[in-house]
Amino acid sequence: MTSTRDSGQIGVLVVALAAVSLVVVQGVVRFGDALIDVARAQSAADAVALAVAAGRADLTEVLSESLAADVVSIDGGVDVTVRMSVDGRTALARAASTP
Repeated sequence: MTSTRDSGQIGVLVVALAAVSLVVVQGVVRFGDALIDVARAQSAADAVALAVAAGRADLTEVLSESLAADVVSIDGGVDVTVRMSVDGRTALARAASTP
């Protein structure tokens, strides 16, 4: 038998556990979103670097279409290094054009 004093304590415990669970789930979702943004930034940087190094895209065209792309260096049109930012996440990609 429980006393009237102990009968409401399980409700407080359930509410506290639900609040902690919501905070943990929110953290996991934010971490997952950050991982997706990093992957998107890396994919975009890789695509730009490969397109410019292979001569399939003009550098000025790529830069005008993608405001978040910064070409770090181009070594004689052979080596291209691109830094790209997508949703606040930055990625660096390098590509080389070999004959």
